[in-house]
Amino acid sequence: MAAEDIEPVAKPPSNCLGCGGPLPPSKTRPRKYCSPPCREVARNPPKPGYSRRRRPLPDFAKDAGWSLRKDIDRFERIFADDRFPDYKQQVAASVRGHLEYAAQVCQDLISRLDHPTGG
Repeated sequence: MAAEDIEPVAKPPSNCLGCGGPLPPSKTRPRKYCSPPCREVARNPPKPGYSRRRRPLPDFAKDAGWSLRKDIDRFERIFADDRFPDYKQQVAASVRGHLEYAAQVCQDLISRLDHPTGG
């Protein structure tokens, strides 16, 4: 058997075949992937034109509405706090811009609900 007939032994990869990151050491056999999720993504790549499944928009909007209501309730509790008069200027400096922005955006969103555009 000539030296040309012997196939070279494949060298194990030095980086993960999925993400390209470093491979953790292995006591048994050489690793190809850094983690099981990385292995799954590399073995089952996403199909072209396929996007990850998203939550239904009405459910997402409902949760966002309840979150907004909770945040508004928090502000009402801050303004109703017995310490508020003493800290009014400091609170105003902290939140005035946020409240003005929120009021403006909420008005714009309400007008989009009242006057829907095509699309």
